[in-house]
Amino acid sequence: MADGFLLHFIAMHGEKTPKEIAAFTGLTSGSVTSMLDRLERAGLVERSRSTEDRRVVLVSLSPKSHESLAQTLERAHLDVGRLFVGWTTEEIETFAGLHEKFAAGDLEP
Repeated sequence: MADGFLLHFIAMHGEKTPKEIAAFTGLTSGSVTSMLDRLERAGLVERSRSTEDRRVVLVSLSPKSHESLAQTLERAHLDVGRLFVGWTTEEIETFAGLHEKFAAGDLEP
């Protein structure tokens, strides 16, 4: 679960440093290093040196990871579509409106 969360974060925001990943996830630097080691061995992330400062390590998604995320999103899209089978347009619009309010933190009536 944490691996998927991290892969999604990098997919949405682009390459990140291990320090940025630690700040986002709340993990220690040691835990981030272990996670990145595991993901790199699995071929899901790649580490490279910044061209601006060679001391800085950047983490990005590998081509394999892009393919895996695309397949996951496709399956999720199909699953969500099945959830709404039998719902009326009005019910879906009401649900979508509530979802937007929750996402925006607008919980006032």
